[in-house]
Amino acid sequence: NFFAGLYFKIDLLILQYFKGLGVVGIYSAGFKFFEALIFLGASYTIAATPIYKQHLLDDRLAVRKKIIRDSILLFSLGLFIAVVSWFVAPFILPLALGIEFIAGVDVFRVVIFALPFLLVSAVCMNVLYLLKKVHWVVMIFVLQIVINVIGNLLFVPLFSYQASAIITVLCEVLNTALTVPLVFKAYEDFG
Repeated sequence: NFFAGLYFKIDLLILQYFKGLGVVGIYSAGFKFFEALIFLGASYTIAATPIYKQHLLDDRLAVRKKIIRDSILLFSLGLFIAVVSWFVAPFILPLALGIEFIAGVDVFRVVIFALPFLLVSAVCMNVLYLLKKVHWVVMIFVLQIVINVIGNLLFVPLFSYQASAIITVLCEVLNTALTVPLVFKAYEDFG
């Protein structure tokens, strides 16, 4: 949560510096609707942690199967939510955003596609924590923040909040691409 909050605040600071408070409001309006869906990852972690912990003690093969099954299930759920949101957001979000922040719908329609990757990362990071690889998780988040800052500094001046939204999705894709192999490496090394 700390890193996710930091990530968002960095986006806002860079947007404010290059584009002003109006753009920050637009980006915030769209991003906050996405952020509300992040509870799915937190809920999963709370529910799955005791199961993983027990499986690690009793049945290591069950852990591997659960990682794969949960990743596929949560990715599918996240993708379903993203696709439905893509089509529904233009009709529902304007009612909540008001006319001055209507462009926040475009932000939401982009960042919502980070959700499937964020949910898979939640599975993997949960297992990494249980396998006592917290330092790997921290390194991944630090790398993600560095890439986010560099990407925003390069592209926000040219493409405004659209760049921040796309960079958010790409950072989550990178996060997933890093955590999936690491969780299986940690799992194989766990003894």
